[in-house]
Parts: sequence; C-alpha cells; structure tokens
Amino acid sequence: MGLTQPPPSPNSASAAQLHRELHSAAAQATAKAGRVPILTHLNADTSWLVQLPYPASALPATAPDSGRQGRRRRRKRRVHYNILIDPWLRGPQIDIGSWFSAQWHVTESAWGSIAELEEWIRESEEVLSARGYAGQGKKAGERGRKKGRGNAEEEEDKAKEEREQMIDAVVVSHEYSDHCHRPTLLEVDREVPVFAAKKAAAIIRSWNHFSTVREIPSAGEDAPPPPPSRSTIMDDDDADSDSELPYWIRIDRLTSPASSFVDLHSAILISFESAATTTPTTTTTTTTTIHTSSSSSSSLQDEPTSHLQGILYTPHGIHAELFSSQTKKQKPKIEILALLHGLHEMSIGAWPWRRGTALNLGAYNGLKSARVLKARYWIGTHDEVKRSGGIISYLLSRKVVTVREALEMEREREREREQRQRRRDGDEDGDGDGDEIGSPRFVDLAGGESIALE
Repeated sequence: MGLTQPPPSPNSASAAQLHRELHSAAAQATAKAGRVPILTHLNADTSWLVQLPYPASALPATAPDSGRQGRRRRRKRRVHYNILIDPWLRGPQIDIGSWFSAQWHVTESAWGSIAELEEWIRESEEVLSARGYAGQGKKAGERGRKKGRGNAEEEEDKAKEEREQMIDAVVVSHEYSDHCHRPTLLEVDREVPVFAAKKAAAIIRSWNHFSTVREIPSAGEDAPPPPPSRSTIMDDDDADSDSELPYWIRIDRLTSPASSFVDLHSAILISFESAATTTPTTTTTTTTTIHTSSSSSSSLQDEPTSHLQGILYTPHGIHAELFSSQTKKQKPKIEILALLHGLHEMSIGAWPWRRGTALNLGAYNGLKSARVLKARYWIGTHDEVKRSGGIISYLLSRKVVTVREALEMEREREREREQRQRRRDGDEDGDGDGDEIGSPRFVDLAGGESIALE
C-alpha cells in the first residue's frame, strides 16, 4: 500500500524563538519556586524531557576534571539531571513495514534533533545558573584562577563542558516505534545509559549503538541482586562505582497482574530525592519498596533529610485499581508530583457486533488514577491525532474524552453506587446528593511547553 509523505516542515526560526520564550518562562517559574523538577513536552505526542534538580545530599567531594570522575563532576555542577523519555522527534514511525503500520507527526516536534535539544538544555542551565541556581561546584574559570592555571587550561575546561552530553539517561517504555524510535535514539550519544522495557531493551541492544542498555523488569519477574544502599556510595564520583544512575534516582516499571493486550498497559515510575529537603520526626532508615523489580544505582533511603517524590508515566494507561493496591504497600511513601496519562480512548478491532480491545484507557481511568495516587498534577500524553497508514490504521478507533466528561461520568457512577447502597439499606427515599468531588489539577502541555512541578 502506497503512503503519502507528510508536507515539509515549516521554517523553524519562529519556532526556535518560541522555544526560547517558553524556556524563559519555565526558568522564571523555577527561579520563583526554587529547585524543582521541570517537565517538558518535546512533541505533541508522548516524548518528554524530565529535569530533576540535584538534592542537597548529592553535594560532591572534590574530584578531578578528567576521565569518568571528571564527567560526573562536570555533570554535578549543573542544576539538573536530565532524563529523556520515548524520544521520537521527526520522520515516520514504522512497525513491521509501512504496509502494516506507519504514522507521522501532524504537529512538528518542538526540536528537530537531539543536537538541538542538547543545546537547548545547555542554554537552560546557563539561564538557571544566572538566576542563582548553579550546580554544585565552581565554574571552570573560577577553578582555574584559584589554582593558578593559565588561560589555555581554562579554555580546555570550557571546551570540555561545552562538549559534555546534557542528556544523562534515556527511558523507553515500549518496543513500538512511536516509543522506541530508532532514528531519534541513534542520535543520542552512545555513552548515555538506556533503561527500557524487556522487548524494547532487546531491540535497542541489537543496534550495537549504546554501551549500556538496562532492562527495567516488570513486577513478578525475577529481581536482580539488591543494589547497594547509600551507605556504600556516599559519593557517586567514586571511580569504582559502576552505577548508571545517581543513588538518589530510581526507575521502576509496573504492569497489570492480569494479561493485557501486547503488554501495553504498564507504567514507568521515576522516583527521586527531592531537592527541597525536610527533616522527618523519626530517624529510622527504611528501604523503599514499590513491589516491582527496579533498575537503580541504589535503593532510595528514608534518611533524616530526604523526601521522596515521583513522576509516573503511563502513555497507554494502567488500570487504577493496580495503583490502589500498590500504594497501600509502599514504604516510605512517594509523593507523586505528576501523572502522565492520556485523555483519548483508543481501541483496535471494534465492529458493530463486538467491542474493540482497549489500547489507550483514556480520561476516566486517568481521573481515577490521579485520585488514587493523589497526584499533584495530571498531565495529558499520547493524544496526538497522527497521520497514519497501513492495515492497522483501518482497525483503530479513537474516542476523544475531555476531563469534564470524565468528571461527569465519575459523578454518574457515584450516584449509581449510592443508589445501590440505599436499596441494600432499605432507604429508597434518599436524595442521592453525594459530596462534591474536587477536580484534579489537569494540565495539557503542547509540544515545546514546560511546567515547573512546584
């Protein structure tokens, strides 16, 4: 089947200016709020940049500026640790063959390449540093003058920092090419560690591009040996440490215990120590458990000055009931800053005589999940109406659901539940007016927009 190529991209000069303005707004919000995570939507679909501020406990000891220790030292002079999620910036995504399934972005991605994104992150670090949020350590020039180094050494230090990769890790949630997009991923530096779902990890390894590809095991699978606790990694500049993530970040994958269609219904939890530390009333140290296997450089610890926060990314959705059972067992509690869950309901194989198989669970499940998790923000994802072709495009159906409609559905189901309860209690005359349920804080970010998770 022949496929029509999308129209050429418009001139990106105005887009670049818009990106700078959007970034400036995000930087201003960050400067106002303090050291907080920043979430940036890279396209209109489901590619994200998560920027996590280094916590106070990550203050490094002195370390040289060359080799592996030097790379870590320069990284830690930055404000943020940068995690790229499911990057697909340009070109089609094709599964099996264009005759079977192919899609293109209708809205141009905010960044046309990884190089452009790296430069944008680098500029953002300069903006935040200028606002007084410089990373731990001194600037290269300051170190050079203090140590009596000449201009040549100072210029070399500056060149190293300019060449330093700004993307620190990549997360790939699914093996399908709208999540695991080979052309975009191959633009990422080979030394950047990749954390991926099982099938996606196997595909990425087959490219022989990345030095490190770690599988994020699902719940119920055999867990890897327990990672070292922070007591054994007091300074992640240690040259003997083989960890791919800082001790204060953990990546986990949750899947439904019931068999779901092609393993779509899963979630990635990125948990981390908050940069805004607090002092708890107890000094008991307890290892975080979220009842999944994990990929991490160490267990997060409930230390006297730590506050654990998380960003939960589920582009196709995962049934809210799973979150309800998991969060009750979670110790210590992780505050979910943002739930990334779409609004649109997608299914495949729907016919007048049968209901299709759910692909994207949609707004009502997102609303329930946001409530169960008590997420500070609910942010839409994977809702771009893309140009599509191939056999699969004829089998897909989409239902656009708004947050308002999801709230109305929730209220209707709550009224029905109350009526059933009254009938069981023998009270047929109740007025059925339940308590008003507050609306979660939903945010819809267009491609190129950022939000400071205050």
